[in-house]
Amino acid sequence: MGRLIRAFRQHPHHGRAISQSVAASWLHLSQPQLSRIESGPAVRDLARLTQWTGLLGVPKNLLWFTPGREQNGHPEHVMSSSSRPCDPHDVPDRMIVSTAQISRMELGGTTLLSGLQGILAAHIQADAMLGPLLLLNAITSHAPVVEQICRTAGEDRSRVLVFATEFVEFCGWLFQDVGDFTCATKWTNRALDYALELGDPRVTAYVLMRKSNIATESGDPDHGLTLANAALATAPQLTPRLRAVILRQRLHAHALLPHTDSRHRFQQDVELALAEVNDSLSQEEPDRAGYCTPAYIEMEIGASLLRAGRAHDALPVLQAHHSRGLDPMQARDRVLGLARLATAYAALGERDQACQVTVEAVQAVDTIRSWRVGTQLNTLEASLSRWSGDRSVEEVRGKVRAAAKAPWPTPN
Repeated sequence: MGRLIRAFRQHPHHGRAISQSVAASWLHLSQPQLSRIESGPAVRDLARLTQWTGLLGVPKNLLWFTPGREQNGHPEHVMSSSSRPCDPHDVPDRMIVSTAQISRMELGGTTLLSGLQGILAAHIQADAMLGPLLLLNAITSHAPVVEQICRTAGEDRSRVLVFATEFVEFCGWLFQDVGDFTCATKWTNRALDYALELGDPRVTAYVLMRKSNIATESGDPDHGLTLANAALATAPQLTPRLRAVILRQRLHAHALLPHTDSRHRFQQDVELALAEVNDSLSQEEPDRAGYCTPAYIEMEIGASLLRAGRAHDALPVLQAHHSRGLDPMQARDRVLGLARLATAYAALGERDQACQVTVEAVQAVDTIRSWRVGTQLNTLEASLSRWSGDRSVEEVRGKVRAAAKAPWPTPN
């Protein structure tokens, strides 16, 4: 892949050769990162290969893999070749394809909707490994087509609305994880519009939970609590896993509120969330919260305790979560778990443990670009400042600062 990028970059197919720094900016990488890729070992990550070739506009006939081809019954990663879609900060509001075009569109013998479902699934998987920065332009470039399908849907409208809700909500999640809460709210509000038309209480509750999460992370836990309570208004109609993920969000809000009863209600929600997620182990019904496992809830409880300034309570929870290990496909969660554990050790004065886990966290960052990860790294670096006169700690802090200098966006 490195040789292809270099050859394609240096060939004057744009009228002139492309500099390494310019190509790196297109790929959302630093110039040294691109230099290592061009001269380093083979890249075998299909999602990353497809993303990079799409952003560079490499013709498909030059590729040795086929984006969009189905393997074992599952569509591979499909990516738009455009690196500059209609303004990705806007919720789609204009038609770019006609109804007749949509009716003729097919991907590998499947309907257009099935093809878009494959695109979304691949992006969701890639997001867990890489973070949102490499994906935002590509995924939002498909949004006008999704919007037009909703406008023209006939007998299949319910199926279309289920997909559109998931697609637009995922766009909101990506903007949230680059720290752009304004755009995250716009996209998630559109997802709620679709969910309300669909009339499915499970879909509506999930989107309300996402709105609660955005509100809480953007500094409004009171509104986050209101939205979480609204999501739980139909609790009997939800799956155990959905109830668990909403309770997890409500305890986040309680952890940040100064109300005298918030600590008591936080503990109640911890117990309820753990009970629900354990019940979900025998759940057979599908829902939108497939990532909500006991390990996930455990990590989120630890994060809430840490955020509430309760490092002493958070440490054993985060230690237990770390000892379980994480799905290697959840690279962002792995970094977050390590950074939170190191922060808890530092808050309690455990210097050696804090430094050891910090080094592990920095090594795990790799190519992940996420506002949430960047924020946690900055919090960790600040927590290590209590040993600012210690040379070995300063060396570790330097590594954290270097990792945090990657292109983390800042919230609007």
